[in-house]
Amino acid sequence: MEIFEDHPKGYELKQMPLSLTQNHTPTRSHPQPHFVIRVIILVTSTLHPNQPLPLGNTEENRTHLQMLLEVALADENFTKQENQFLEHIAKQLGIELEDVVHQYFDPNNITLPKQEPKVFAFFHRLILMAIVDGEIDPKERGLLLEFGIRMGLNPSAVLEVIDYSVAHGPKAVPTEVVNIFYRYQS
Repeated sequence: MEIFEDHPKGYELKQMPLSLTQNHTPTRSHPQPHFVIRVIILVTSTLHPNQPLPLGNTEENRTHLQMLLEVALADENFTKQENQFLEHIAKQLGIELEDVVHQYFDPNNITLPKQEPKVFAFFHRLILMAIVDGEIDPKERGLLLEFGIRMGLNPSAVLEVIDYSVAHGPKAVPTEVVNIFYRYQS
């Protein structure tokens, strides 16, 4: 499952065997450039890329998928990349995407992980959903801020993490995201 095959920008990813850009010319040793979804998962957690996402309880996982879907739909343009990302996360969490798509989402009633680092990773994946299509719409940015506040995160930290993640794309370092959140805690 390729996620960036039609992506307008190129990225160099340390986890990949070669640096790929939009203008990459295949060589004998690397005939077909591709970005696999597991690289995005690696960027959003401190796990090895072949390990599944840490599973929370079913309600936490549903909340996570519902919030990801809300972010994907915020700009009123649901892209192929957003769909692939959502499908992959649903599979990793062991939840049928169809169940979440047809379920009412109440932003006032969200179930979050109890561990702070999981909440940070949860929020970072929301940002990655917003930028997976290559841009962040003002509606997506506003929804991310709202979700961050509903998750109990410092609004200034939320905005800084959004800016950091947009600037670095899939190369955003999870430990730096965590460090930003910790800087704003009193």
